[in-house]
Amino acid sequence: MRTFVAILAAQVVSLIGTQLTGFGLGVWVFQRTGSATLYGIVSAAVILPRYLGSPLVGVWVDRFDRRMILMGVHVGAGSCSLGLAALHALGRLDVWVIVASTALASLCYAAERPAFAAITTVLVPEARRGRANGMFELGAGISLIVGPALAGLLLERFGLGLVLAVDVATFVLAVIVLACVCVPAAAAAGARRPVAGTIVQEAHTGPPRTRRTAR
Repeated sequence: MRTFVAILAAQVVSLIGTQLTGFGLGVWVFQRTGSATLYGIVSAAVILPRYLGSPLVGVWVDRFDRRMILMGVHVGAGSCSLGLAALHALGRLDVWVIVASTALASLCYAAERPAFAAITTVLVPEARRGRANGMFELGAGISLIVGPALAGLLLERFGLGLVLAVDVATFVLAVIVLACVCVPAAAAAGARRPVAGTIVQEAHTGPPRTRRTAR
């Protein structure tokens, strides 16, 4: 249970960083352009790819190491934030670069929830899974409140650079935690089952069913 709590805490901190950047970038774009349309496009880029990519990502999570997938999520999304921070420092941050980067980070995050859920089923006893799921949902809800509030505070007092730096720090923390905790092989590894074809085909048809042998 301690391993689950450590991973959960890292995921929640990372979610706060994601909400922090998503809100901060949208506000920054609106301040620079005065366009509500561009603000909406940035907001859509933060949300849509995560949900549109979920059917394919779910199959991918079933096939590979869930722990490494979670680490890859944070490395990928953190790299996007790091790139935006570098461009901002150089004065070359552009709206459409923000849209592309946030969309890519959002697509990375499509794998976060299914991978975490798969690890939870092994790390947490069945009797406590309801509590564990509730803890994750509580953490996700807290991130929706804390992230934008903190982004508004940091953006007003220190600017977008610090917002992006804090986001990168949350990703680094999550990767360190995942690298340090001891995750049982059964929790980390994907399900060992027959492959039903390509990821696209399996997303459409579902996983193969085990045939019952006739008696």
